[in-house]
Amino acid sequence: MQLSRSVVRCEKLVSHSHKFLFIAVPKAARTSLLAVLRAEELGAEDVSRVPIGDVLTSTAYDGYYKFAFIRNPWGRVFSAWLSKVAKARSESALAFLAQHEGLYAGMPFPDFVSWLMGPAAADEAADRHWVSQHKFVCDAHLDVRVDFLGRYETLQSDFDEVCDAIGIHRIKLPLLNARNRHGIEYREEENMLYHRSFYDERTARLVGERYATDIDLFGFSS
Repeated sequence: MQLSRSVVRCEKLVSHSHKFLFIAVPKAARTSLLAVLRAEELGAEDVSRVPIGDVLTSTAYDGYYKFAFIRNPWGRVFSAWLSKVAKARSESALAFLAQHEGLYAGMPFPDFVSWLMGPAAADEAADRHWVSQHKFVCDAHLDVRVDFLGRYETLQSDFDEVCDAIGIHRIKLPLLNARNRHGIEYREEENMLYHRSFYDERTARLVGERYATDIDLFGFSS
């Protein structure tokens, strides 16, 4: 299985008592899901240092319920720009941007979308926050290697299904993100359509081109 180096360090949790493997895709409710799963007494072990390809293909997890959550690429790109670029103020945030040639704090959204089309943001080198999502859940042949792919857009109902599958009580997810560090109740009827007002025809088309594999494979639409 070929790997993009960007996803080698993605966060992953394994529970041997509940027999599940969770792959945390950045900018797809990662913070909320990790917080909830770590708070429960599930015996969850952090295997983030293990390459994702090794985890997905390991026979040690045969029979384990493997799941991840993914997000509409247009919403995910907007979220990455908002948290990592537009609002970069702290020393650590600025240091993060300095690792990526061409990025700078406060960069306008259309310019960030254009930057995503360049070699610095290609999947072979991309940061995990904007690498294509199939890199987290598929093998080199684009075969999905998890049992369940939840959607950010239907976060709570999909997480309810996960809870049922791994044998725990249904948990109401908080929404923890860059715009709200205190946590608010997630409501599916308010499923983050705010990003659409930031797109025009050109930027929407470019994101569609950049993430065409994800869009085709997972059936996303703008």
